[in-house]
Amino acid sequence: MFSQIDLNLGAYLGIMADVRKLFLECAKALDAELPGLGDDVRRLADLPPNRAFEEYLKLVDKVARLRVSREKRNVLLMILWRYGAQIEECIVPPQFRYFKIRGRPFRLVDSKLVAFLFIVFFLFPAIISSLWSFNTSYTIAHPNEPVTFSTHLCSYRLSWLYDFRAAMVCVIKEGIGEVYFNLGTSDPFEASRRIQAIISRIPYDMRRLKFSEPYIQTPEETLRRNMGVCSDFAILGASVLLHNNVSPVYIVHTVFRGDETGGHAAMAIYYNGTLWVFDWGSKSVPFEDFINTMGKYAEIEEVRIYELTGEEVRLVTVYRARRERDWWRYIYALTIFLGIAFMKRKEWKLI
Repeated sequence: MFSQIDLNLGAYLGIMADVRKLFLECAKALDAELPGLGDDVRRLADLPPNRAFEEYLKLVDKVARLRVSREKRNVLLMILWRYGAQIEECIVPPQFRYFKIRGRPFRLVDSKLVAFLFIVFFLFPAIISSLWSFNTSYTIAHPNEPVTFSTHLCSYRLSWLYDFRAAMVCVIKEGIGEVYFNLGTSDPFEASRRIQAIISRIPYDMRRLKFSEPYIQTPEETLRRNMGVCSDFAILGASVLLHNNVSPVYIVHTVFRGDETGGHAAMAIYYNGTLWVFDWGSKSVPFEDFINTMGKYAEIEEVRIYELTGEEVRLVTVYRARRERDWWRYIYALTIFLGIAFMKRKEWKLI
């Protein structure tokens, strides 16, 4: 390697001295952690730099296989990697780490290119996502249509086991699996807060999230199993509120783009002209704040608001996200290519 670089004797001896010093420092650091291991490194100090570095890499592999505790092995490897990087800096100067094209160095990646890619793939998308939100780009529909399901089929649990809309009808309207208990207040907002506190103490069933469409539990099943998911908690809360003379009660069903688990559901009520959402494990918030929070986790495709009374379930409002156009993707890709080509134009002319 050194014959190719055409270094003079003084520079070569200087490199050997620097490498030897690093080997001795590394050996001392290793002995402090595992006595005797530093001797293997000290023997490398008298070898030619290139060969010494090859043996050093073999030593790293040897240490990685040592029968010591994981913590001890990690400490030893960190020491070897730290000094190994410094030794490599001495043996292979930076200007010779690039490709050579027509006798000149050529780098595929440099600091300017890394900065450009950071702006394109991280900073720019972050700014765009902060400017665009579901609250500023949606259409509203007011279907105000009843949600129906066969009364006869409600008695067959499997017929609506995976159907959230049918589950609301069978539980709220037909009374399948309902539970009754007094919340001890006539104020709708306070009653909602109390049932929210109750359901928030029930553990979330994370295992059911593995299913593409988690099955729906009745309120009785949720309390008996002491475990559930968002749809179970929403139906349970709505059922209890209706039995405490809080009517109508609303369920906010948020559907995310590309999500196959059925989205997220939470109960809500109108109080003083504002739709308040009472979600599992969180505080009561207005509908707009709730949607802003949901939008931070995933891209919202649709929000459906159901109105529940003791007699029926109605889909009253639907918020749909506006579909984005794809032309900007091509402009985005073209911008990336032109930016890279502009920064590397001087080097690419050599090819």
